[in-house]
Amino acid sequence: MGQNKQYRGYSSLEIGAVRIWQFIILLVLTLLFLTAPAKAQTEYASPGKYITQQEVYENVDDQDLNLRYARQEIKRGEMLNAASALERMLYKNPNWHSARLLYSAVLYRLDDQKAALRELSLLECRDLNEEQIETHARYKTAFAVPPRPAFDGLGAKSPVYSGSAYAPADSVRASLTLGARADNNAGNSLTDEGFGFNNRGDVSATIEGRLQAAVPLNLDGKVTARFGARGQVRRHETFSQADYDVYDAQVGLSVRAGRGIMSVDVDARTINVNSEKYLNQIGPRLTASQPLSENTRATVSVSFYDQNYKPLSFATGEDLRDGTKTSLQVGILKKIKQKQEVTLAAGFETKSADLRAFAYSGPVAALSYEKTFKKDLILKGQIRARQLNYKGSLLPALTDREDVRLSARASLGVPITKLIKAAPFKNPVVEVGVNYNLRESNIQRYDYDNLGADIRLSVGF
Repeated sequence: MGQNKQYRGYSSLEIGAVRIWQFIILLVLTLLFLTAPAKAQTEYASPGKYITQQEVYENVDDQDLNLRYARQEIKRGEMLNAASALERMLYKNPNWHSARLLYSAVLYRLDDQKAALRELSLLECRDLNEEQIETHARYKTAFAVPPRPAFDGLGAKSPVYSGSAYAPADSVRASLTLGARADNNAGNSLTDEGFGFNNRGDVSATIEGRLQAAVPLNLDGKVTARFGARGQVRRHETFSQADYDVYDAQVGLSVRAGRGIMSVDVDARTINVNSEKYLNQIGPRLTASQPLSENTRATVSVSFYDQNYKPLSFATGEDLRDGTKTSLQVGILKKIKQKQEVTLAAGFETKSADLRAFAYSGPVAALSYEKTFKKDLILKGQIRARQLNYKGSLLPALTDREDVRLSARASLGVPITKLIKAAPFKNPVVEVGVNYNLRESNIQRYDYDNLGADIRLSVGF
């Protein structure tokens, strides 16, 4: 039981570790590809449709050409190019009210709320037509709230990052999710460690609630206080030892500097297993987010958590896991198209413990993808890989334990409004998903894999 499994001269752990590093290398190469300058979209390449910058520079007095170019660049997501064209137009014709309205919208999209409102103030008491008056009033109301970044940040999108650091200012959001799930191996899927459960299939029910609030602390909304809470309860039909509750709380402060965001949070987590207290965790997290382009955002996160474990009636000695857990992670969020996004992240984590055999360190990598189709079908996929190198082993006469962990999920969601026109809730979504978890260890007794499926109903408030 304590010997390594062999496959053509290599252990399964060594093969798994190689795959982890191959995955990380693939992520790095993909990051380089996504952050490279994008070429012109093919839909604009045909003569008479796509307008080049050279054409604009050679025809600076052609206001119609400049306007068409600005609208083209807005569609392409190149807001800086659009802003430059509109600035040239307004310099030559400062009374072009529709162009100024468009310019204010572009500035808001560039996260420059103050400049957007300044452009709107220049239109006060001007001779606007009925449509422009309506647009001006709508923009003035909408732009009074600081703009959200192009993306919610890796906190919301990535399977690596936890928490949501970029909720819009002066907002409260809540959601409730009900789910039913079936697994062919229902135990050992919650924590980093297994409790020695035998393989056992079971079905379970889950309920999860989330609440997020953000309050601006100054007039321009650059400093924002944020609060968040999340609770998840899972109950199995027959396998009560695999039941768990997870409760998270977050309080933090975000500061905008230009188009970047810096946030400091204190995160707290409590986990109960089979109605017994198992883990209390609390600590700070520092996150910095900066757009690399209109469609690409980079995020760096550093966290430090103090962990306090409790022994369980069926797993004594768990309190020897007490220690600290640190993590450094870097990610890229790329908006490929209007309704298509990919998130890539890689990092390194360490865990100390009172008992050396429970301490570990190793790399982590993650990839997530989301696409919304024309009929509002939402396809999501995510995969997370970790390599954990332990400082020892609980079993005598064995080498240090080494694990490769893999978790993956793919799902397809559809708004209930597509199924039931008179849906009573806000943004209700039905989602069907497939889940897979794998733990491959050089010590066979710690090996674990599980395949499951679930259906979820989520509603917003």
